[in-house]
Amino acid sequence: MTPSRDPIPAHAGSAVRPAAVGVAGWHWVGRTAALVAGACLAGQTALFMLDEMGLLADSPDYVETSAGRAADLATYSAAFFAYQQDILWNIALRDTLAPVAYLALMVLAVSVANVLGPCRPVSQLIASRSDVPPRRSTR
Repeated sequence: MTPSRDPIPAHAGSAVRPAAVGVAGWHWVGRTAALVAGACLAGQTALFMLDEMGLLADSPDYVETSAGRAADLATYSAAFFAYQQDILWNIALRDTLAPVAYLALMVLAVSVANVLGPCRPVSQLIASRSDVPPRRSTR
């Protein structure tokens, strides 16, 4: 007798596959991850655009004076660091939102893999490393 080629055994007394058991939970996880990723990416983009348009604070300009190049650079550097101090919350928030969005996209990819494909480690690794979920088994 040859072993079954089906890698996912059915539950005892039931024809339900383990991949279909937690689909409702993965739908919720996927939806939440998509909302978090979308909000974080939108927030990061909005903060970047506000900074680039100069709506948060005025970026200092380099001005040459008769004091000399070294004094002008020192004045500009002090003004630039004061500018960065004024928008520090923006920089910190932008640099926090990007990794959170990336992690949420990874969770979204894993949930898509668990809803559409089998719950195997290979499927989860493929889904977390790419944006293309694995195909559904035809068997």
